[in-house]
Amino acid sequence: MDITHSSPRQEFRRTGTAIPVRTYEIPACGGFIVHGRTPEALRLFEEGKQMAAYGSVEELAQEIDYYLAHPEERHTMAQAHHEGCVPGYSYVNRMQNLAVAQPPKRPSLTIVVRPAC
Repeated sequence: MDITHSSPRQEFRRTGTAIPVRTYEIPACGGFIVHGRTPEALRLFEEGKQMAAYGSVEELAQEIDYYLAHPEERHTMAQAHHEGCVPGYSYVNRMQNLAVAQPPKRPSLTIVVRPAC
């Protein structure tokens, strides 16, 4: 099991948002994530159904222990997070939304996005 951590404050300083890219990448690959409980994360995904969340180090440890002891619940939540993430937040979808929101300055420019798989 791989474990990574960065606080929402660290992420905001680094990217300008409290949502790290792994919030999308881990579930897109079918993985399970215990996410810091932030308003941004709760707006995107339903806690307890699509993602596990924590608000303190103690709660993080409790969530880890719980989901390690309950693999079926962990897999069910990972699947729900995946379904809430893909294709809605895929790179292809996001680029298409960006192209619509910010049309190119040169009308002859065409943005073509092809899925990797």
